[in-house]
Amino acid sequence: MPEVSYIGYEALHAKAIAALEEAVTQSAEDLVGAQMAAAPVHSGTLRAGIHIDSIDVGSDSVTAVTATGGESSGYAIFVHEGTSPHDIYPSSAQALFWPGAAHPVKVVHHPGTHPDPFMSDPLLANVPVYEAAMARAAATEF
Repeated sequence: MPEVSYIGYEALHAKAIAALEEAVTQSAEDLVGAQMAAAPVHSGTLRAGIHIDSIDVGSDSVTAVTATGGESSGYAIFVHEGTSPHDIYPSSAQALFWPGAAHPVKVVHHPGTHPDPFMSDPLLANVPVYEAAMARAAATEF
């Protein structure tokens, strides 16, 4: 019975992973741009904090992670996921006051906020684009 062996498998595998790493990196850079464009802008801090967090190359996979960070890391999740109605109490005074308020108040009944999925919507909208980039990368090498 004939025996079949693959000569150079490691080299082929390395070329495939390198091609996918490049395609994943380019796709992640594109995704960050789309996420920045989709982010709501009040001061620009949220948008400025969007970045590629990591690109991990495994033995058979390449994974990119985009994230928010910097000064917006404390509130980005609330913008993305929204908040339910909640009460706001003073933390260091006996009452709350802000410019335009008629008088100090002991509690504010916040109605909550609607979610603004600025991180996930661009990813979901561009899945076919990123899949095509992976397919082109693989086809180019083989």
